[in-house]
Amino acid sequence: SESTSSAAISREVSVSNSYHVNFPGSDDYIQVPSTLGSVIAPGSSWSVTAWIKYDDSGSGDDTIISTGDSSSRFFIRLNNSNGRLRVTADGGSTTKLYTSGNITEDEWNHIAIVYTHDDANELVYYRNGSAVGSASNFDMSAAPANDNAQIGVRGDTSDDYLGRMAMLGVFSKALSSAEVSDIYDTPGYVLTDISDCELWYRMGDGTENGSGTKVYDMSGNSLLGALQNDA
Repeated sequence: SESTSSAAISREVSVSNSYHVNFPGSDDYIQVPSTLGSVIAPGSSWSVTAWIKYDDSGSGDDTIISTGDSSSRFFIRLNNSNGRLRVTADGGSTTKLYTSGNITEDEWNHIAIVYTHDDANELVYYRNGSAVGSASNFDMSAAPANDNAQIGVRGDTSDDYLGRMAMLGVFSKALSSAEVSDIYDTPGYVLTDISDCELWYRMGDGTENGSGTKVYDMSGNSLLGALQNDA
């Protein structure tokens, strides 16, 4: 991880966590040591939240997080050509949400994807604290129940994330709009102050800075991340 100024967050707030992971090119990612399949899975509510600053010099799609393999995959990725997020649960069939509310390149943006498992099966996309897109009847049945979890790359494809990322969290519940707003309003927010935090890569200074290629999981679940290649 490397230091960046709080002004780079493009928010006039005090940023206690001023570090991030840089993904400068192809095949740079974080390997998650245990699958997220038990969290991002059929029959479960879940949420993913992160601060991202993507480099618009890339091409194609930039993967933020993925699980699974070529036959069955879940992923959240950014379309570099239009700044929109895509959420896919991919198996025998494909479910997609192409979001509105474009991500601004070369600036810090906060994103949250919130899925509620109930009769409506609603997926809501938040950008910079506000809900800007949703989809009902989002079918998670094809999502992989168990497999490889990575941040910054989509399995065996070339959809590498190019840019910087910080404060990535995964929750085993649907975050409320107030909880998403709290995280956005304080970029150094302690994610474990919210219940059901299953993974938290603060990517910051202090005890979780690690050494060499380690990225500490601050959720308490000890899912130590491994920086790959030039990340």
